[in-house]
Amino acid sequence: YGLDSSRISVVPFGANLIGPTDLAEAIAVVDARPAESRTLLFLGMDWVRKRGDLAVSAVACLRSRGIEARLVVIGCTPPHHVAREPWIRSVGDLDKTSADDRARLAHG
Repeated sequence: YGLDSSRISVVPFGANLIGPTDLAEAIAVVDARPAESRTLLFLGMDWVRKRGDLAVSAVACLRSRGIEARLVVIGCTPPHHVAREPWIRSVGDLDKTSADDRARLAHG
């Protein structure tokens, strides 16, 4: 927006979930997973505003290149024409204050 960078400050906000605390730990978590399959997570309540269609396109692109990929949708219901794809799993709403729901989020 053309603002002087000295007038800008970034306030980090997150999902208040316990997970990897730095990049090295996050990379280790990803590297521990099988390389032949990838799971992408769409987490949001508004499919259109959060660009759920883009997440579907990304997974479809991976699959077209022979990479076994799937999309897990949490927080909303994808449109019917998308939800019927066998590589898309809709979980529904999860409550981060619930231990069971946190476990479902962590383990897909």
